[in-house]
Amino acid sequence: MKKLIILLLLSSCSVEDQPIYPSPEPPKPYSPIANTDESVRKYVKEFKHICDIRPSSLCLSRWPQLESVTVVNIETLRKDSNGEQWAGVCWQWTDGNGKLVKASIQVLDDDGYGNKWNADSLRGLMFHELSHCLLDMDHTPSPESNPKMMNPFLYPTQIYIDNWDKMVEDVFAAADRKDRLYLLNNIIETSNIITVTAHPFYFNGGK
Repeated sequence: MKKLIILLLLSSCSVEDQPIYPSPEPPKPYSPIANTDESVRKYVKEFKHICDIRPSSLCLSRWPQLESVTVVNIETLRKDSNGEQWAGVCWQWTDGNGKLVKASIQVLDDDGYGNKWNADSLRGLMFHELSHCLLDMDHTPSPESNPKMMNPFLYPTQIYIDNWDKMVEDVFAAADRKDRLYLLNNIIETSNIITVTAHPFYFNGGK
């Protein structure tokens, strides 16, 4: 994050001449909503509201580590080693003990075909990536007959419309149970200190 350092150069004035400044306010809790693209902010707020009414979820403890949610173009968003285009990704930085240090989300600015996102599909994409970053969930491959939020690729839009409430309840309940599957993580970089992990989401037909 950019920090603005202001140097106050005090000239030869006496202590009595110097103005009295009030004590600075304590820093306010960090909010990733302030660092979220407007086009997806409502989905972040919706997800956070669910976290607030489910205090047993990991979301509240991991919320301060979510630094940003950005919408990027296809030239910016990565592909996997097989050339499959990502629709979105949750980046996680964890320390040597596996504790989350920071996280960020990137989502593609179109549906992969140059068209504007359908709102229900974009909502599904956002909840998928937020579940990676904030609920510590990983992929759960699931057929359309039993759709899950953590399926590694997008369902047809109607699947989200018809099954939304159940999909949301299932992923939060699984997080509360610590029922997580670590199947398709992409370890980008690791060291003795920090591990960087990508949790990508694919278009329909992807991995």
